[in-house]
Amino acid sequence: MINRHFVSLPRQQQRLLQAQFPELLELAEVGGAKGFHQLDVSVFDHWLSADEAIAEMDEVSLASEQANNEKLATFARLLASRNQCYLVKFKGRYHKRPLFKEFLSDEKRNRWLTPLPHDVGDNWRFRLLFPQLQMVYFEGSDFTHHIYLKEKGGQQVIEAAAVEAGLYLLSQVN
Repeated sequence: MINRHFVSLPRQQQRLLQAQFPELLELAEVGGAKGFHQLDVSVFDHWLSADEAIAEMDEVSLASEQANNEKLATFARLLASRNQCYLVKFKGRYHKRPLFKEFLSDEKRNRWLTPLPHDVGDNWRFRLLFPQLQMVYFEGSDFTHHIYLKEKGGQQVIEAAAVEAGLYLLSQVN
């Protein structure tokens, strides 16, 4: 148990959360679902052009990558420390069933919420569920994390944490 960072929630609580958020798989696969408002939190103050993306992500120095990841980790830790959250994992033969895990301690949660290097695939990144905020949080691979809200009421909490962490909120380009 020493090396474990989280444990599964009881079966009844799993079912309640699955019923409350039936769109989780669609959010994970498609990056959006009907009835959800998307916010993106980034170290950049605007959406990058192709040339900017090459300069800022493909040729990023180790020091810049660490600084960017530290800002995103601070943001995730602020949200998680101030609100109840669960880790979301997808299980089953085709990874279609969401399972919810509870962190065993604040220290283990903070360690888990450290972003992976930007060139690691999205399947290995963390996904969090904030039931009281009606919010789902996905770690992104491009120094941008994605948040999906059922209700816009949690937006003020997100904005405050983003400002505190030195990040920017970006709106989707349609």
